[in-house]
Amino acid sequence: MQTIEAPEEIFVEARDALPQMEAGLLWAMRAWAVGLSRGIEVSAEIHAFFRDIGAPRAALCLDDVMQRLNEGAARMLEVNCVCHPRVSRDEMDLLLAMALHQEGRGHEAQPVLRRLLEPAHAGRMGEALARLVAQLNRAGLRMPRRAAALEAQVRQGNILALAGKAPIQCLH
Repeated sequence: MQTIEAPEEIFVEARDALPQMEAGLLWAMRAWAVGLSRGIEVSAEIHAFFRDIGAPRAALCLDDVMQRLNEGAARMLEVNCVCHPRVSRDEMDLLLAMALHQEGRGHEAQPVLRRLLEPAHAGRMGEALARLVAQLNRAGLRMPRRAAALEAQVRQGNILALAGKAPIQCLH
């Protein structure tokens, strides 16, 4: 299978271009990661975000997702600072896995999760994502679907991490 190399803007998209629900989830994931790496207590802010969008129990589910990601990562993952203007491939994979679970297509999220996690951890991450999206669903919060062509390329692993990726050190 030939690997497709694409221009940066096709994969690493601007954070501000994300739909509101995805942008909020990205913020929460990034805040959690910054809190862990810097030893900063951020749970109150994350809980406030989920409370404000009507899914207060989702905060605990996100914490579980991020703990599993931290414990089972197959490599150093790129999760940027909350203020970073670009979305990394790893962040896009997490958002895609969440969207697939929300659509009831969790089995299709497994190859995406295996790009991020050791194989033994991918299944447990799927369970954690299912609990998170169940809370979002209860609150009537939906993640919009991506373009089918891009989603297929991402799932198949045909789009590589691209030049110009955001630096991991963007934490302040």
